[in-house]
Amino acid sequence: MDEITYTNFSLGTQTQYGQFAVGFMRSDSSEIPSTFVTDEGFHGVDYYYDYARTTYKVGFQKVLSNGISVGVTPVYYSLNFDDVSGGGYNLDAGALWNSGPREWSFFARNVFPRMMVKYNDGNTELLPRQYNLSFKQAFKGVYIYPQIKYSQKHFLQSIGLSYTPYFMSFLDFEWGYKQHLSVTAQRHHNASFGIGLHLLNLHCYFAYERSNYVLRDNKTYFSLHTDF
Repeated sequence: MDEITYTNFSLGTQTQYGQFAVGFMRSDSSEIPSTFVTDEGFHGVDYYYDYARTTYKVGFQKVLSNGISVGVTPVYYSLNFDDVSGGGYNLDAGALWNSGPREWSFFARNVFPRMMVKYNDGNTELLPRQYNLSFKQAFKGVYIYPQIKYSQKHFLQSIGLSYTPYFMSFLDFEWGYKQHLSVTAQRHHNASFGIGLHLLNLHCYFAYERSNYVLRDNKTYFSLHTDF
C-alpha cells in the first residue's frame, strides 16, 4: 500500500457582491491489497485497488456591517475504492466577527440533516453535522488560535500559535495541537510544527504533523499562496 497523498487547490476573487471561491480537497492511495484466506489458513493477495476521496466546494462570503461577515458553501463529496463509488452533497455555513486584534468565528458543517453519501452497491453513509467555534487573538507578534469542535457527541479541543519575529518579518513560525476522532470514534491527538516564508506576493508554507494514531502517524504538508 502506498502512502496517502493529499492535494488541495482553491481560487477566490472579490466582487462588488462579495467574495466567491471554488476549491477541492483530495486524498488518494494506490496498491491497496484485496486479501483472501486459503483453505490452509494462510492469507493471500487476490488483487490491488486504488482509493480516492474528493470534496468539492463553491463558497460565497458577504460582509454585512461592524466587522461581521457570513458565508455559505455548497459541498459535494465523492468516494471511490475498488469497484465501489459513491457521492453526496450538503451545505456548510459560518459567520465571522472581526473586532480589531480579536476575531470570532462560528462554522457548521453539513447543515442539512439526514443527508447521505449513496454508493453503487446500495449502501449509504450519513454525513454527520459538526460545529466549530474559533477565536483569534493578536499579542506582540504572536497570534493565538484556540478552537472547540463538537462532532459525533464529542467536544474536541485545538490550539494554534503563530509567531513572526520583528527582525525577520518574512518568516512565520507555527505550532499546533488538535484532538480528532478515528473511524471508530476514538479520541486521538496531533501535534504539528511549521514555517512560513513570504517573498513579495508569494507565500510558502511547510509543516510536519505527528499523531498518536498509528494510521495517521506522520504527515508533511507544503502549500503555496499568491495574490494577483
